Amino acid sequence: MNPVDKIILRAKGQGITMTALCAEAGVHPAQVSRWRRGRVRPLYDSVLALEEALERLTAPAETPEAALLQAAAAQTLTS
Repeated sequence: MNPVDKIILRAKGQGITMTALCAEAGVHPAQVSRWRRGRVRPLYDSVLALEEALERLTAPAETPEAALLQAAAAQTLTS
């Protein structure tokens, strides 16, 4: 399993869709799909962006900014 698949699997386990994760990371979902199918290899910075986005979306809402990010992600999930 490649690193991107591992991140997506962890996100799904937390109830976060690939679309919400990609939006938070600033990565297009079609590009992630290409990485997962092995058509192209992701840059390290792109994998890091997905990992950091997952951390932001799953972090406890300790600050107002974190609470806003989590609320926006939750809204994306229910839309």
